[in-house]
Amino acid sequence: MVGNRDASYINLVAACQGILASGSTPPDVNTLRPFIGFGQIYSLQNAANSSYNAFQTTLRRTRGPLILGVSYTYSHSIDEASDRSDNTFVNTLDLASNRASSDFDQRHLLNVSYVYQLETLFQHIRNFWAHIDDKPDETGSFPPLPPLPGNKLSGLGRALWEGWELSGITTFQSGTPFSVVNGGGNNGIGLPDNAGVANGIGPGSFPDIVRGAPAPKSSQISGSFGPLLGNPSQFVAPRGLTFGDAGRNFLNNPHRLNFDMALLKHYKITERSELEFRAEAFNIFNHTQFRIFDPNNPGNSGNNVINCYGGANYNAGYQGPATDCLTGNSFLHPVDAHRPRTLQFGVKFSF
Repeated sequence: MVGNRDASYINLVAACQGILASGSTPPDVNTLRPFIGFGQIYSLQNAANSSYNAFQTTLRRTRGPLILGVSYTYSHSIDEASDRSDNTFVNTLDLASNRASSDFDQRHLLNVSYVYQLETLFQHIRNFWAHIDDKPDETGSFPPLPPLPGNKLSGLGRALWEGWELSGITTFQSGTPFSVVNGGGNNGIGLPDNAGVANGIGPGSFPDIVRGAPAPKSSQISGSFGPLLGNPSQFVAPRGLTFGDAGRNFLNNPHRLNFDMALLKHYKITERSELEFRAEAFNIFNHTQFRIFDPNNPGNSGNNVINCYGGANYNAGYQGPATDCLTGNSFLHPVDAHRPRTLQFGVKFSF
């Protein structure tokens, strides 16, 4: 038994507002605060710390007409807050419980860049077709091809075949992490604050995790935008008076594989002037690269918030006759995608 002014009683009442007996009126949380008349008191402290460790390597090789560069970074950034106004704290009295991968953490980052002078390739192709009708000798071998003709081309031939260049950048990036937040809904308590602290700042609690829970049979959910990009069945409503064990930045956005390429043609006008034609393609293969959570737009965070639980254990992936948490739900569906294929053309005159 606890008194009406005991802190545990205040937290208990705040946590249980949503399940009071039928016909009762939930108390106003502000009336439960120790300083009547003050709605919320914010405290901003420089108390968090961070660490960053990385392995980085860069390779560069030039061989004939090809220039190839490769850079790779394996890193891990860990902190308790990635921004001074970070609002992912659910337990402000325990900073260590908020320690996780940083909001901007990218474990793997690989870049492959290349520049290839196509003139040599074109010369090999011309040389091959010029001797396509050659007959094998008595040993069954074909005679070796003569050396490349070099600059033995007419003015028109040089204008057509010389000066071509292919370049590009291929990028692989790990997805940035984000938090899965308990949004309340029909979780048996009706409030996102299952911990009962009623701080009113950011999320009140995270969900609990069920390891090995089977995922929905299909990623195409009726009434929802885009495919399902995670397993909602592994999340259940947190136990009462707890913050949930999923923790901060539990999931990651999908990884990204992107190809940007450019085709250039150089026309020599005079010894000191040149005309360059460029055809550039960004995401040339038009790979769809979804995001569940956009770290640059935290306000658009509905796809990482659980607002529906169902079944005996209040599961976020439950789909039954009485409760359907999948159809039309945005949880773990893409909020947007990286840029689609974009083409641009340009002409540059250098003198």
